[in-house]
Amino acid sequence: EWTHFHAWINPVGNSLTWLVPALVAPVATGLSLDYDVFLLTRIFEYRHAGFRTEDSIMCGLSQTGGVITAAGIIMFFAFFGLSLSSNASLNQLSFFLCLAVVSDTFIIRTILVPACMMLLREANWYPSRPATLDYPGQDQSE
Repeated sequence: EWTHFHAWINPVGNSLTWLVPALVAPVATGLSLDYDVFLLTRIFEYRHAGFRTEDSIMCGLSQTGGVITAAGIIMFFAFFGLSLSSNASLNQLSFFLCLAVVSDTFIIRTILVPACMMLLREANWYPSRPATLDYPGQDQSE
């Protein structure tokens, strides 16, 4: 072929195809934002209902954790199917998408986001201040 485009799609040797980072970045960002919106919407609903921030985070994570984990596992297997191809570009794409989905599902959404929100406490809701309900067992000194 006179354009040599086939070398861009299917590299020879130990090279990374230029197409892989260009595809992985937006797909990984879209998937992580999807999980993030799902988790934070649930946390915000609990906080808006009057729960304390810490309780909202724990309730939101407990309700969405199973769904996020199941969706992440499904996406992992869907992207892993690309690695069965003989095309090096698809193998590279599969590896990086699987890595992005697994790290987002099991590390970022389940550990880092709740930990950061616990550290920020009421600063999560800046500039608004949602009301807090008084319920039994709540420490009144806060």
